[in-house]
Amino acid sequence: MSVAILRSDRPDIGEQSIAQETLERGDGRAELRFERRNGATALAHLYQRSPCRILFPNSAEGDLPVAVMVTTSGGLAGGDRLHIEMGAGAGAKAVVTAQAAEKIYRSLADQYLVMDRGEVVKRGAGADMEKDGVKELLAV
Repeated sequence: MSVAILRSDRPDIGEQSIAQETLERGDGRAELRFERRNGATALAHLYQRSPCRILFPNSAEGDLPVAVMVTTSGGLAGGDRLHIEMGAGAGAKAVVTAQAAEKIYRSLADQYLVMDRGEVVKRGAGADMEKDGVKELLAV
């Protein structure tokens, strides 16, 4: 028999704000690489750490392999980190896409930062994320 106890009362943190609490954050990683082998594209490397997952729907004979990047966390929140590396060797071809309708929650932090290929593409005040179009930027 298993018993799960859920704490429903918020701990007393005095005057400390929720942004200063220690909140659980996602730190996911996905690595994917295709190579050309025996005249066809094949999966050469796969690594995934929660909440990142890569799914491989069945492809018809002769079609390119398909990989779909998903997160199992239900959305992204301020402070979450996702590191994604995908590549293909010479002559390898594949379709790589992401799930639709990912939810991005309001940041509790004072600042936000969005990076692409190791470069900062957007930064600003946490309260301004929606006004700054960060949701649309991440949905691209």
